[in-house]
Amino acid sequence: MAGRAPHTQRVDIFAVLLAILVLGAGAYLSTFPAEIVRACGLLLVAGSLLGSLVWFLHEYGRPKMGPLILIVVCALGIIGGAIWLYKIDSPTIPPASEIAQKVVVVQNASLTLRFFGDMRAPERLAYDNVFRWYYLRNMIVVVEKITGKQESHLIGNLFLTFENPVIIGTLTVTSPDMKLPTYEVKDFNPRSAVVAFTGEIPAGTLIMRVHQ
Repeated sequence: MAGRAPHTQRVDIFAVLLAILVLGAGAYLSTFPAEIVRACGLLLVAGSLLGSLVWFLHEYGRPKMGPLILIVVCALGIIGGAIWLYKIDSPTIPPASEIAQKVVVVQNASLTLRFFGDMRAPERLAYDNVFRWYYLRNMIVVVEKITGKQESHLIGNLFLTFENPVIIGTLTVTSPDMKLPTYEVKDFNPRSAVVAFTGEIPAGTLIMRVHQ
């Protein structure tokens, strides 16, 4: 029996290393967001601990405490490290109340544009609390079925996104130096607004304001 001791010791070391390797893989998989992957990780952890216990019980008739204690300590360290890494890597989402407190709601917003009366895009002259704006021209051509006569109708849409949410109040469109075509506010909410113009906007200055 004494001659087999080195071989037995090497086998024990291999069993401990294999158990720790399986434990590490199981602990790592148990941090994945997918349920099936987490389940596989937990099964590997449980299988490694159970397999180690069965190995040393079968080998010695009773648990050999040294290797088992080493495996359990390594298991706790690996699982704790995996959980710590998972929490570090996971994005922290602040509470909804905290997010709401950071949102600044204002009363006013404005945008001043210069139109050229042709196909050129308008030029921005001034703005306040405006994150993005866009002017889209749509040309609608109507053809009479009998005479074949064509009629063109232009509809311009001005899209506006506010940088900070605004209190829903009054949205006005004015001009100090031109006659505006007929327009309609299609949408107005705390985050954006859409104004549709029937016809070409002539050359001049257009001022859009949100106020109370």
